[in-house]
Amino acid sequence: MPTDSRTAPGGRAGAPTWVPSGVAGWLDERRRRLVWFLQLRLLPSQTFRLSVATALVVLWVVLALAVPSWAPASALSVVVVLGGYFLRLRQLAMLLFLVATALAYVVPRRNGDRPRGVDPEVATALATTINPTVLWVLAAVAGVVVLIARSRERLGVHGAQGESMLVELRDRLRAQSRVTSLPEPWHLEHAIRSAYGDGFAGDFVLARRSGEERLDVLLVDVSGKGTAAGTRALLLAGAYGGLVGALPSDRLLPAANDYLLEQRWTEGFATALHVTLDLRTGAFEAASAGHPPLLRHRGGPAGGGRWVVTEVEGGPALGLLPDVDFPSAQGVLEPGDALLLYTDGVVEAPGRDLAEGIDLLAGAAGELTAGPGLVGSARRLVDAVAAEDDDRSVVVLWRAPALRPADPAPVGPAAGRRGRADHVSPSSRTAAP
Repeated sequence: MPTDSRTAPGGRAGAPTWVPSGVAGWLDERRRRLVWFLQLRLLPSQTFRLSVATALVVLWVVLALAVPSWAPASALSVVVVLGGYFLRLRQLAMLLFLVATALAYVVPRRNGDRPRGVDPEVATALATTINPTVLWVLAAVAGVVVLIARSRERLGVHGAQGESMLVELRDRLRAQSRVTSLPEPWHLEHAIRSAYGDGFAGDFVLARRSGEERLDVLLVDVSGKGTAAGTRALLLAGAYGGLVGALPSDRLLPAANDYLLEQRWTEGFATALHVTLDLRTGAFEAASAGHPPLLRHRGGPAGGGRWVVTEVEGGPALGLLPDVDFPSAQGVLEPGDALLLYTDGVVEAPGRDLAEGIDLLAGAAGELTAGPGLVGSARRLVDAVAAEDDDRSVVVLWRAPALRPADPAPVGPAAGRRGRADHVSPSSRTAAP
């Protein structure tokens, strides 16, 4: 499922907005415990599992002949589905052969056993026969179960273990994008949405704080979209997670490029944007690898509160050319300033120029800074501007405005006169820069 996270000073990254973080963690832990209990404790071996399935089939045969109304043929579909979930392919084939044998034994007896003196149509209405349509449905269910079991056999796992492994890997890699705490006045948010609502995306964010001085943020867009790019994104996120914060800022993108070239993927390229921030001074350095440009917001009177494009010369996309340089751009984030990083899925659309999409994004960001503020802005922007047919990511890094100290209260006879002269209406104070 698509996620977004927000990091506040001294706090944990936010959970999806529709589930409280404590409840989501509790439910996820209970789900994992239940899966492992079922697969490693309750059903410890394939032989035991196959024996249980066999007993269910035998029970169905007995009931189908003794009390037909209690044992419809469709009940065997439950056994087949459970077999596909808990059994390996070989044991599943044995179970399907057993089910076919049971049907071959029961169907002639059920369909040929009509109560004496009862019209055949009445007997059919009494449901003592097995409709051929049910048999075709059972065959279709068995075919789908075999296909799923074959795909799991390739992975070497069965049941929910394969899905649990991928989900746990994805969650652990996503945790690398969360900075548990940032000193005041710094804030970092990011939000990711995958194409078509898939659970895996080709975009990922890595963030790491090194000591008290340095923050690294890396936004990567892997070629492809959705689940098709998700596996490569998982691999790169794990590899690049070891580079972020461990290398000098000017060596990160070259090292990431070398690693991707070594993979020799047919679609092995990715765009990236790396920002290194000095948390003490606000000085930042941005380097790009074929990525859309930064947007920067200047909060002071000189900036006018607008978001402007900050071009980074950068280099080509990662994984295309060896031995390339990635020039960087420098700047300083003053109080009230912000940086906006995004992937092309946020600004690209059929029939629309890229520059137009960037202008739309800057306009939407400007409405947030002029209105509710930047808290929650990453989620709002990725939902408001992005299309549904591509992966979309937004990262917002900002420095909160400095609080102005209150003027000292006047003393003496001038207090009344100064109070009248310096009075400003609430609306004027709000509008003042």
